[in-house]
Amino acid sequence: IAETELAFAKKASDTTMAIAFLEYLHDEAVVFRPEPVNGKLWYSSRPPSSAQLKWWPIYVVSSSTGDMGLSTGPYEFRTENSDTVPVYHGHFVSIWKRQADGKYKVMADLGNSHDKPEAKTTALMIGNANATSAPKKSGLAIPSSEETLVQAESLYSATSSTEGALAG
Repeated sequence: IAETELAFAKKASDTTMAIAFLEYLHDEAVVFRPEPVNGKLWYSSRPPSSAQLKWWPIYVVSSSTGDMGLSTGPYEFRTENSDTVPVYHGHFVSIWKRQADGKYKVMADLGNSHDKPEAKTTALMIGNANATSAPKKSGLAIPSSEETLVQAESLYSATSSTEGALAG
């Protein structure tokens, strides 16, 4: 999935967004513009554009069988008139499904936008849904999902007890 996501992003950089999405989206893929629509129909109906969407995965995880997975990371969008300065920043999530030929296709693609991040994250972590230990990045153990949930619940409880439930 990570290799496919990277190839997808490279295709968009080397050609156009439309060409890349039409190649990597499943025929029944859903994209949000902002409502859910068929991705292939949406991209094939768009007028030609030189706008650039650059993205890179920073976390990829697959199901225990490897038939589905997701990738997520930051993106930068540049319009035709903005070759060097990104106009929009955000994060994407792509849901992938392995096809009968063994290749992965995007089943759903969504994202959000936000202010320019202070730092550019580029490290890639790869998880596995059936792994018994946490994924590793640079030799440091990343907390397991259970540990993360326990920490989040603990923080929420502490915040809500001092500031009220809506603050947490």
